[in-house]
Amino acid sequence: MKRIFKLSAILLVFLMAFGSVSCKKKEKTTENTVVRSAEDTDDFRMNELTEMNVGLSCDLSWYSNSGYTPSNNPAYSLHQSAINVKLNNVIELPWSGYEQQITNGLITGNLPDAFFVNQALLDELIRNRLIEDMTDYYRLWATDELRANIEVNGGINLAYPTRDGKLYGIPAINDEGERPTLWYRLDWIKNLNAKAIGQTVYDTENNKRFHEDGPKTIDEFWALCEAFALDDPDNDSRTKTYGLEVSKNVTIDNSVIPVFNAYGAYPSVIERAADGSFINHGLDDACKEPLKKLAEMVKKGCIDSDFISYDYQAAISKFCNGHAGMIFGVFYTPLNGLQGTLDLNPNAEWGACPMVTADGGDYVPTRKINLNGYYVVKKGYKHPEAVIKILNNIACTDINNAWQAGWSELTSRKGTDNAFNWLPMKVDRYNANEIRYNSFVTALETKGADGYDTSMIAPADLTTWNKITDYLDNGNKNQWQWWATYFMGMDIALTYGNRGKFNDWNYPLTATMKTKGTTLDTLFTTTYSKIISGSNGYTDVDSAWAALQRDWMNGGGRNILREMKDYYNGLSTVNQ
Repeated sequence: MKRIFKLSAILLVFLMAFGSVSCKKKEKTTENTVVRSAEDTDDFRMNELTEMNVGLSCDLSWYSNSGYTPSNNPAYSLHQSAINVKLNNVIELPWSGYEQQITNGLITGNLPDAFFVNQALLDELIRNRLIEDMTDYYRLWATDELRANIEVNGGINLAYPTRDGKLYGIPAINDEGERPTLWYRLDWIKNLNAKAIGQTVYDTENNKRFHEDGPKTIDEFWALCEAFALDDPDNDSRTKTYGLEVSKNVTIDNSVIPVFNAYGAYPSVIERAADGSFINHGLDDACKEPLKKLAEMVKKGCIDSDFISYDYQAAISKFCNGHAGMIFGVFYTPLNGLQGTLDLNPNAEWGACPMVTADGGDYVPTRKINLNGYYVVKKGYKHPEAVIKILNNIACTDINNAWQAGWSELTSRKGTDNAFNWLPMKVDRYNANEIRYNSFVTALETKGADGYDTSMIAPADLTTWNKITDYLDNGNKNQWQWWATYFMGMDIALTYGNRGKFNDWNYPLTATMKTKGTTLDTLFTTTYSKIISGSNGYTDVDSAWAALQRDWMNGGGRNILREMKDYYNGLSTVNQ
């Protein structure tokens, strides 16, 4: 069944006010308070040298091998030479100290001219009227490339820093390539196929019991889960393996959420309805069917009942040691867990595939917004447009752009691996890893007697490329994880396209969340875990489910949903 998603009301209002992403540069008008002068014709450079006091959240280890400091480095010099903006750090601390300095500034008014904030700080700054409305600056100065990065997914990133039609923060975005990827033991599937006699054949084209490139239906997925546990997939004549690796945080991490999504259920999503109310989809009856199926797998011994005692990192570790045949992760799971495991399992072969749906329709995964926080400008700063011009340069893909040319040269130097983190304001490309992947694919296709044509690969990505070719050309298994991340993981992530269901609540704690939120979260996660594990008498799924719905709502959930609606509609504040 194909699902259609609608833009939220506030987002529609925002897009009507600012216009959707367009390939045409926005008109410079004089209808608003902010006017762009006729002399200001360069989207990438200030006409006169402009000083900007900034806040920098940093880790000094980023500079340890470079010979530079947070305030004296070639990235800051490049801002001055290419953009005509001189940056002065008035805060340069790790996040905890940085956050405290900004919090102090809420009281004293002593804030940088431009700085990064999270959602909680943004709301405080708006409420205290300490930051500029960036609406006109974004409309008049933002380039199409910057807009395309920020306004991806229908402009959802712009909804969070918008109040009463005013844009108070420029979203600080990152790559959004996280999609569920099913990692599995390919060598175990080959073993199962080799001895399959009288079994259901799912790969009818090749007359094999299971598809070696991953299950194609939900029935095959569960059959594979059972076979990995019960049919001696590692050929050691003992039944000691499991089908699917799961962690106790079943409503939080990657280990189980994709299974719920396969049944059209979204236990980690809070969605805003058309009437402005919020819905906790973790209480939807659609969650019962996958809960029952997971509980069935535990009862059959296909999922370790002890999962209730370990977290996702432990699950990854167990998977790598041959504990189970499948685990859900993301495209870069080889870098965050699978790396080095070939030393433990020299004969192991890993496979990767997308998840399938129960109804055979399009798979719509739970998605996270690709948003780290916001760049804001202190009220009264003379040149807020300088922030937009800085971000225009970073978002630019023209290699002849002065800042980009300088950046390419800078990142080719020794000791500049962390140079991107040196920037007080930065915007990643929403499809950064897709771009890297495509450049790597293009380079591989050019292999000849003289090696590879790497002209399409960004200088900063050549280190990763060299690791990939070290694995491919030299057989260096220590670099397998880099190849697998892109040529297995990213390859799978791209199959989902832009489909996804987002969590619509990305704001500070409401009053009831502060007093009862932790208790409700614990109730939610532990109930799910107990239903799946069948522990403590949670064997009647229907009654346990009804109790969860009742206890969550009566225990404060009803108040939380009401407070969400009131806050979002401007009827109350969460920060009083």
